[in-house]
Amino acid sequence: YMDNSVDNDRKEITFPNTISYAIDCYYRLSENTRRKVNSSIYLACDGMDISEHKRNLSFLSYVSAIEGLLELETNDGEIKFACNSCKSISSSPYTCPQCNRPIWGIKQKFINFLSTFVAGSEKSKKIYRDIYNLRCKITHTGKLFIGDYELSLDEGYAERENKDWLMRLKTLQLFRISLNSWLRYANKKKT
Repeated sequence: YMDNSVDNDRKEITFPNTISYAIDCYYRLSENTRRKVNSSIYLACDGMDISEHKRNLSFLSYVSAIEGLLELETNDGEIKFACNSCKSISSSPYTCPQCNRPIWGIKQKFINFLSTFVAGSEKSKKIYRDIYNLRCKITHTGKLFIGDYELSLDEGYAERENKDWLMRLKTLQLFRISLNSWLRYANKKKT
């Protein structure tokens, strides 16, 4: 499924029955919105291109692709700043669950978007939280997927490597499903 069928003439590319409708919905978008959607698509494609050798960057590309779509659905105008220079927040629809202070709510927006356009069960929301938490660990603490920089034959290595691969695949699939669902939703919003 992750193979690039375009570059290999012995494989087939198959499309779902809904591809024509999705493409029609895409071309009905405004030029500005289509440009933003294209950016998300390119990020996902970049992630697929480097998935074998740059697992961390691949995963981050998939998350960024989803974030690009969610920005089409969120309104950061609801956030008020105490200081426009440093962007400290005075009010927001999102608050810290512990201190109740206003926050950007980026993780919550990510979860809300996928809950709306993919699946909204508690089990699904846990997966979305896990993905976003992993994204934060990679970008802010230097946690890396196994296999990019570490090769080992220790017990459990193969299992951890498989778990990492599955997380990247889930994230790519979430992007694909949310893009398809969002395109259909955006088309219905216009009519």
